[in-house]
Parts: sequence; C-alpha cells; structure tokens
Amino acid sequence: MAMDPALLRKELDALTQELGLLLRDGAGPRSDFDGPSLTEPVAAAIGALGKADVQVERLIRDRPVTATLAAFALGVAVGVILRRA
Repeated sequence: MAMDPALLRKELDALTQELGLLLRDGAGPRSDFDGPSLTEPVAAAIGALGKADVQVERLIRDRPVTATLAAFALGVAVGVILRRA
C-alpha cells in the first residue's frame, strides 16, 4: 500500500500549522520565546520528507527484487536483535 504524497504533505502541513499555534499560544508572557522560528525547521523537515518519499518510491519501483530482499534482511536482523533482548 503506497501512501499518496499529496495526502502525506497535507497531513504534515496541518501538523506544522497546529504546532505553530500551540507554540505561539503556549508562549504566554515570555518575551524570549519565538514560536514561528521553531516551526521553520519543522517545515524544512516536511519538505525534505516529501522529496525523500518520492525518491524511495522510485527506487522501489526500479528494483523491486532488491527492495524485497533488503526488507527481508532488515526484518531478519531486527528479529535477531529482539530475540537477544
């Protein structure tokens, strides 16, 4: 099941706006707090995530066997680590 990049972008934008509102409302009387400057790194991360999502999807479509084997190997490695813990 592939996630729609537009839907993911919409959800992440909504979270960014909500985070900005919470940071601005929670600032109260503190004068050294700058809510909007804290949301800028979040917005940058969302932009990078959207680009990375498309790139990962393209890599999986180009090499489906390699992607399947890599996912299987990762699953085995995680399983071994969890069994030891």
